[in-house]
Amino acid sequence: MTNMTAKSQSTSRIVIGLICAVAAIALVAGTWFVAQYFQSPAQREASAEPPPPGPVVVAVKRGDLLENTTTMARAVKEEAAAIAIPLGAETEIVTGLGTRIGDSLAPGAVVTWVNGRPIFAIVGAFPLYRNLVLGDSGPDMEMLQEALNGLGCDIAVDGSFGGATAACVTSLYRNVASEPSMRTVETAPEASASVAGAADLVQPIPPKQEIQIRSADFLVFPSLPKQVVSVPPIGTKLSTENAKVDVAGLGISLEAEVPGSVASGLSVGMTAEATGEGEVFPVRILAINPVTGEDSSDADSTQASQAPSVVVVFEPVGGQLPEAWAGQQVLVTLNLSEPITDTLLVPQRAVAAGSDGRTSVLVQTSGGGFEQVAVEELGCTQGMCAIEGAGLEEGSLVRVDR
Repeated sequence: MTNMTAKSQSTSRIVIGLICAVAAIALVAGTWFVAQYFQSPAQREASAEPPPPGPVVVAVKRGDLLENTTTMARAVKEEAAAIAIPLGAETEIVTGLGTRIGDSLAPGAVVTWVNGRPIFAIVGAFPLYRNLVLGDSGPDMEMLQEALNGLGCDIAVDGSFGGATAACVTSLYRNVASEPSMRTVETAPEASASVAGAADLVQPIPPKQEIQIRSADFLVFPSLPKQVVSVPPIGTKLSTENAKVDVAGLGISLEAEVPGSVASGLSVGMTAEATGEGEVFPVRILAINPVTGEDSSDADSTQASQAPSVVVVFEPVGGQLPEAWAGQQVLVTLNLSEPITDTLLVPQRAVAAGSDGRTSVLVQTSGGGFEQVAVEELGCTQGMCAIEGAGLEEGSLVRVDR
C-alpha cells in the first residue's frame, strides 16, 4: 500500500511539472505573438523602411541682410586741436568776428571774417588745395559737394563744378550778406559778315564775370560741431604763427584697436552702433590710425605675415554720446557692408546661376512640382542671400538641394 502511494505522488509531480512547462511555453509564444501584432508608434517607426529621398525646401523669409562684427571700444573725451586758417599771397587782416570763444561751431557757420570775406566751417577729410572754377573736377570738388549737401543743398556729388553747385555756393554767401568770388573771363572777338565785299568787321565782346570758389574761404574740420577755444581778434594781421582757430570736442569719441584681418574691410564713414549702459547710439568711423608703440621685430613669423592692427576712431552721428561713458568700455557693432533692409532672404544654396549669368530659384508649386523663377541677387553674406523677383513672396518654398 505504501509503495502504491509513493508511486502516485511521484506521478502527480511529473504531471504538474509538465503542465507548468507547457504553460510557460504557451505564455512565451503568446507574448511573442502579441508583440508581433501590437507595437507602439515608436516601435513601428523604428522598424519601418526609410522613405525614398525627396526634394529639400525652405521657406522664403523677409528681413534684413546684415554683415556685422563687434569690438570693444574705449570712450574718450575729445581733445583740443588747432585748425590753420588758409593764407593767400596778399596781406590778411581779421575784419570781423564770426564766432566767439566758447561758441559751438557748426557746419556752415562763419568762423571769422578776413579782408571782408567770410571763412566758412565745413566738414571734410582734407583742406581745399586750389581755387575752383566752372568745369573743374576732382576729389576736392566732390568733398565740397558732400559738405554743401550736409548744409541743405541737393546737388549731385559727381566731383564736377557745374551750375547747380554754383547756385548752392552763391546761396551760402548771400545767407551771410556776402557774395561769392568772381573772375573775369575774356571772350574772343567775333567777325561780322562781309558787306558788299568790304573787309570783315571784328566785333569786340565784353568780358564776362564767372563764379569761382576760393579755397581760402573754407576752413575744413574733420568733424563738427566743435567748441571754439581761441580765435584771432579783429585787427590781427595773420601769419603762419597766429592764423589758426583752436577748437575742442564737445563730447565723447570712441577708440577701438582691431586686428588687421578686420581692419582690411573698414573705411572712413562706415556706420556702426555703440551700446553702453543699456543705450544704443549710431556712430561712424572718423579715422583709421596705425597702432603706435609696437615692436615689429618681436613678432614671430606667423604674426609678421598678418596685417597689423589699427586704432579705429568713431564719432557720433546726429548727436552726442553720454558724458557718463568717458573712460568706459562700450560695445561697437560694425556694419561691414551696407545693410539691405526689408528684403526677401533665402539660403545661398537656393540661388543658381545659368550660363548666361542670370540667377534663379526653384519655387514649389501647389501641385508639388517646381517652377524656375528668375531673381535678382542683391547681396549675399554668411550663407544667406537677399533677392527679389516677380511672383516670389514671403512663405514661398524654394529648393536648396539642387
